[in-house]
Amino acid sequence: MTRTGNWLLVLALPAMLLGCVSNPAKETQENSDPSAYDGLYDGDERIAHEAGTPSDLPVQELILRGDQAFRKGDIDDALFEYVKALEIGGENADLLNKVGGIQTLKGNLPLAEKAYRMSIALAPENAVSHEGLGLIMLGQHNHKAAGEHLDKAVILDPNRWRPMNGLGLIEDLKGNSAQALEYYNTALAIAPKSPQVHNNIGYSHYLAGNWDEALKHFRLALNYEPQFKRAWQNTGLVYTRQGNYDAALTSFQRVMGKPEAYNNVGYFCMMNGEYGKASVFLQKAIDASPAYYPKAHDNLEKLKKLKNNSG
Repeated sequence: MTRTGNWLLVLALPAMLLGCVSNPAKETQENSDPSAYDGLYDGDERIAHEAGTPSDLPVQELILRGDQAFRKGDIDDALFEYVKALEIGGENADLLNKVGGIQTLKGNLPLAEKAYRMSIALAPENAVSHEGLGLIMLGQHNHKAAGEHLDKAVILDPNRWRPMNGLGLIEDLKGNSAQALEYYNTALAIAPKSPQVHNNIGYSHYLAGNWDEALKHFRLALNYEPQFKRAWQNTGLVYTRQGNYDAALTSFQRVMGKPEAYNNVGYFCMMNGEYGKASVFLQKAIDASPAYYPKAHDNLEKLKKLKNNSG
């Protein structure tokens, strides 16, 4: 079986890496270089210009304000307080990890990467930093660097499930499903209710053709996170392989519109060699949105060529 479709796997980037580390960096004013942190704050400029943060607050008070803002969901406010604390207090690996975590949440991965690299430079034995950077590298398909950082994170703290999940993904992408499942199962032992891990275990079984086992884990993922888009997509993918196209259509429609769902089912019917059903579903995709869905037209053209070649 080919290993196409790996976009359905989940990296599970850390939502916010606020955990303690074993090697905290110093916070002395003498070593502070405010310019070193230029660009780490990229939030709402109103926050940066409003007089909400007195300039004479101690570093710990700024950190406390940032933590409170983060808990309330005000991530730009939290980011502003953390960067201000760095500018005043100087080198601090824990704070840089918090900045990296927020930038990961915001999707600003270059700034997240910068923060994590700065943290590692200060505290090389920092599991949180290696985890964050490793997952970013994995998202960039730099599997060698990702593996090195994720391995380091696991060595420093064996109880971190995200690096285990990431290492499993790397092995899956290399075709080593047995090794991948070892990593996933270790991650699952740490975080048994993680929808990301269950999704990746399911996809690993899907790649091996173990449909029932794959469905079991996709359903568990959806039990823990009912709106988990990739788990619904993967569930639909398994149903298409089983030839249960109505169930596949229902699964796809949980996370996409009718035209796209019909097109997906039609495409997989075509890949399964069921050309008659493929034609029906692709035509339904066009009928549902003739102006919007040119992809279904393209698939119909491919289908005609396959029919001609097979005839």
